[in-house]
Parts: sequence; structure tokens; C-alpha cells
Amino acid sequence: MLCSIAKRRVGVRSIHTSYAVRAECQPVVVQESREGRKNGRNEVEVGTHKFVVDKPMSMGGEDAGPTPYELLLSSIGQCTALTVRIYADRKQIPVEHIKVTLEHEKVKSEDGWWIDSITSKLHLEGPDLTEEDKKKLFQMAGMCPVKKSVTSGKMEIISSLE
Repeated sequence: MLCSIAKRRVGVRSIHTSYAVRAECQPVVVQESREGRKNGRNEVEVGTHKFVVDKPMSMGGEDAGPTPYELLLSSIGQCTALTVRIYADRKQIPVEHIKVTLEHEKVKSEDGWWIDSITSKLHLEGPDLTEEDKKKLFQMAGMCPVKKSVTSGKMEIISSLE
């Protein structure tokens, strides 16, 4: 489920006033598992949900859980599917099933830099879906807030040492 969004007015030390938009999500706690020192496995807690994240098998992981990039793809895919579903329901577009398949790879750009490339394929089912419906739903898939956050180039991660 997408985190709900809350806006609060923030005074800035200039003539401008900006708005801080805070996703109202539960904190995510990631900590090394007992075996983690040896194999890179971590335990994740999000509210009452607990799961294991493992490093890729190519790096010595044991496939005990998804890798960090698989979690990223899952977040984008879930958000995409939900964005399409909400729009389809609101516009009464007869979609019976939505599937998003994502893949990640590192590719070398023409200028020699390695970049992250994510391929996303949207599959829509419904006997009464028109080509126009599919095009509009595909367009709405691009409006997924998580995808927009990742691709905007304007994401900030504020880190601190406790």
C-alpha cells in the first residue's frame, strides 16, 4: 500500500515559503542478523512486518530473502500496479488483472559511465479493454510516485551517526 502523503507548511529563510511533503510511513529498521556478519544477511522490520534481505548469490548470498535491488524493483512494481488500478477503477476501465515485471542491470553508457537500467513491462488483462484504454493506463503507470522519486534526480537522503 502506498504511504499516505501529508503536507505541512515550512518557513524558509528567504522570501519563499515551501511545502514539505512527508510520506507517512512507518520507520524501517534494518539490522545485521546473527549470521549477517558472515553472510551479509540483514533483518528488516517495518511495523509488525519482519523479513530477511540477503545479498545476491553471486556475492555469496544464500537466497534467504530478496536482495536490495529486488526490494527496489518490488517497490516500483507495486506502486505502478496500484497507480494503474486506482486510475482504472476511478475511470471505470475494465481491467481484470495487472502485472508488472521489472528487471535491473548495470549498463555502460556511451561516455563510459556505468548506469542503473530498470526495464518495466506492464501487462493488462480484460476482454473489454480497448487499445485506447491500454495506452492511457500505460501512461498512468509512469505517474507512479515511487518511480518519480527514483528518477527525478531530486531525492535526498539525510544520514546521521547515532
